[in-house]
Amino acid sequence: MILTYNYQDLQNIKEQMKKDNIKDEKDIYFSISSYKDTLNFIYKNKLVQDLTKEDLQEELQDFASTLLKNTNKTYDELENLYKSKITKNYIINSSEIKVKK
Repeated sequence: MILTYNYQDLQNIKEQMKKDNIKDEKDIYFSISSYKDTLNFIYKNKLVQDLTKEDLQEELQDFASTLLKNTNKTYDELENLYKSKITKNYIINSSEIKVKK
């Protein structure tokens, strides 16, 4: 799921998600996954010129860490529980921005 095409809008969405203090594990996973998908879309389509893949990777990691503080599970554990509940209409690319394990 792509949240937005605009990087500044994405920053506003990210801050709102942090402010919402998401507690439900499924919602935490879906939020991180959606954010990851959006960063990958932005990077793949070169919608931000001044940020590198590493910058976006770090941004994703910071966001994931913030949300994962509300659960005792890792991102991998949440992914194992909820990944099958997300339908993706594209092939996963090994060069995607990812949450570090």
